[in-house]
Amino acid sequence: MSGFSQWEPDYPTRGIDFYIWKQTQEKGDTQCQGGIFIESSNLCFRYKVMTQVCVFLKMRHDPELNQYSWFYTGGCFKGGEPVNYEDLRPGEVKNFKDVQFEVRLDHREWDEIANSEQFTAEMDEIKDLEQETEQEKKVRLKKETTHKVDKIENKSEQNAGMYSVYQFFLAASILSFLLGVVCIALLIYYYVQANNSEENQPLTG
Repeated sequence: MSGFSQWEPDYPTRGIDFYIWKQTQEKGDTQCQGGIFIESSNLCFRYKVMTQVCVFLKMRHDPELNQYSWFYTGGCFKGGEPVNYEDLRPGEVKNFKDVQFEVRLDHREWDEIANSEQFTAEMDEIKDLEQETEQEKKVRLKKETTHKVDKIENKSEQNAGMYSVYQFFLAASILSFLLGVVCIALLIYYYVQANNSEENQPLTG
């Protein structure tokens, strides 16, 4: 794992996983409306960016422990998705500072929630995790960790490349500044020398 991040053993491994932007590509679409066409690959690239995150939560009671807890029941958008994406046009800049986050109370009955497609898939995943053996769990966690490390290292390589470019331009800027200072110092020096020469010339007449 790189030095840019750290994953502790007690960090949660379950949650809402999503991308802040998406890319789609279509071959042969030379018109490429709302996208960027790369002639060399004959591909049109289009992008969508995250604009809002909205989730449903419902209070759940555990009668055995007599405890209440919040339970994630799905997203607010079509298909139970927790994230809304909008098209990004070429030339637009998105800093994600205006992304809205919203949490809503789910007023549906548990029967209705349990019959929803997304909730069923979530429960099937939980059931599979509960039934897995210790060896299967180790293999799964190793794959998840490897996937996280690969993502971090890929990001680190991109950051390293950008940092190298930044260092180059920073060095060039500093060198230009120093050359400017030297040039100004030389001009002042020659100007002073010229004035001294004029003052030291003997008067004639």
